[in-house]
Amino acid sequence: MKIYRILTLLLAVTAIAACATFPKTPGDFKEYSAGVHMFTANVALQEAYELVAAQTAKCHQATFSTLFIGGQSNFILPIGKVTVEGQRIANEASIQVKYSDPLTGGLLQLIEFSPADTADKTIVTVYKINNTTKWSTAARNVETWFHGGSACYQIW
Repeated sequence: MKIYRILTLLLAVTAIAACATFPKTPGDFKEYSAGVHMFTANVALQEAYELVAAQTAKCHQATFSTLFIGGQSNFILPIGKVTVEGQRIANEASIQVKYSDPLTGGLLQLIEFSPADTADKTIVTVYKINNTTKWSTAARNVETWFHGGSACYQIW
């Protein structure tokens, strides 16, 4: 009987996870983005990219798992992994926060850098996956990093 409970729970989690879809490409992410936070940083593109890459990696360094309690036994079921990837090509750069698990995956956040009107300024564009407190504060906090801030995001 206990095995049936566990299998039912696993099937339910699988069905719910299969319903969650994430944009797979930067183009898809931009198209379905819940909003954009854009600002001009008073630093050169390379410096802006390095600062945001380091802080973004720090903010998303955890691998996510979930604890399930089933009857008299507890077990941890890994539900996904978050990675941060950056790319710099010519006068542009981007940072992608990606989610992956055995069933689905895709982008959670996209940050793009482009040159401003002078070499010592950079336009930073942060795309949000949704309007939850987490992703809204994550988008806004990127700008604060250029003024000494270090906050990542708020959950509530």
